[in-house]
Amino acid sequence: MLASSVIIASAGCSAQAPAGSDSSAAQDPYANKMVLSGSTDQKITTGGTYALSGSLSDAKLVIDTDQEVNLQLDGVTINNSKGPAIQVDNAKQVTVTVSEGAKNELSDGGSDEINAAFFSNDTLIFEGKGELRINGNNEHGVESDDDIIINGADIIINAVNDALHATDNITVNGGNINVESSEEGIESKNDIIINGGSVTVNSSDDSLNATNDITINAGEVYANASKGDAIDSNGTIHINGGNTIAVGADMPEASIDCDGNNLIITGGTIIGAAGSTSMPTADSSTQPSVILSGASEGEKISISDESGELMSFTASRSFSTLIFSSPDITQGETLTVKVADKERETVAVGAMVVSQGGSTGMGGKGGFGGNPGKGGGNRPLLPDGTKPPSPDGEPPAGEIPAGAPTEGTTAEP
Repeated sequence: MLASSVIIASAGCSAQAPAGSDSSAAQDPYANKMVLSGSTDQKITTGGTYALSGSLSDAKLVIDTDQEVNLQLDGVTINNSKGPAIQVDNAKQVTVTVSEGAKNELSDGGSDEINAAFFSNDTLIFEGKGELRINGNNEHGVESDDDIIINGADIIINAVNDALHATDNITVNGGNINVESSEEGIESKNDIIINGGSVTVNSSDDSLNATNDITINAGEVYANASKGDAIDSNGTIHINGGNTIAVGADMPEASIDCDGNNLIITGGTIIGAAGSTSMPTADSSTQPSVILSGASEGEKISISDESGELMSFTASRSFSTLIFSSPDITQGETLTVKVADKERETVAVGAMVVSQGGSTGMGGKGGFGGNPGKGGGNRPLLPDGTKPPSPDGEPPAGEIPAGAPTEGTTAEP
């Protein structure tokens, strides 16, 4: 856990939800009603909308059609100790609408070669205003060999391995995702794109992991990795808006890690605490960042400018490297850093990236100002997995820059 309380001064207004995000997701009165019961597999072989209720025990729902399917979940419980709860063998795409006020739960088990509670060979879209709890007891919570797109719903996941796993993109446009436990939280073999909503991930290994790129355009992101990186891309990372709190493990793990590729920051508020961080790419970023030494357990750390406090929190664990970026930081000003209510240092923001302590790993390319990181401070202990309260006020300005990835608002057939 990063802090018992986090205060972030925010500027501007929140971004509007992108096209395709969930706004109503009303239940279709003309849906085919399907009441689940017993211990026999149920099958959908024709496209259309199905209003599901009831329960299955040691059985699964199978979808096999070349058409689009919309599942409306209105009080569904599937507990299959022998394999997946829902298995999509074939479909043009499957949209899961979680009915407002409804509570639903999917659990898998056994050693079936299909190793997710909700498995699909094709694109999955989640929307609605109800609750969907997913228990990936075999391996993953939700797995798609195509895209996963989340426009709405309250989705709570516990998984032995990945909470969300996709061969293509994972896109979050809205809703509330709460990964209570996992090995790797959200993993994409392509891109992770967050355009809105609330994403909380507790993991032992990396919380967010993508092969190509991670882009955060808006929304609230809390990534807590007890033994890995909080946000890890084998390619690039772009942060353009929203509020991001990233808590990684001890050295050599990082709060934000992009393996020597570009970390480009153009907006949003970012707080990262871990053993190290990647260096933002100075010649491509448009919002200043500072990298500092950390703090010891129980110490309050705050950063202020002449107008007042920009950020503060009390460390529940020791950490050695802090990265902070905010639209309220202006080049040319001086920041004051206090630890345990005593001034520790001042930071002259004379460049787009200022490193004045802590440890920077294989970060982005481009020059930086200030002193090179010296790895000062205590190494962090493992975070305890508790989410701090959401920052007060509206998120920082989250206007998506021209050319920023927003894929996933609609799905290709």
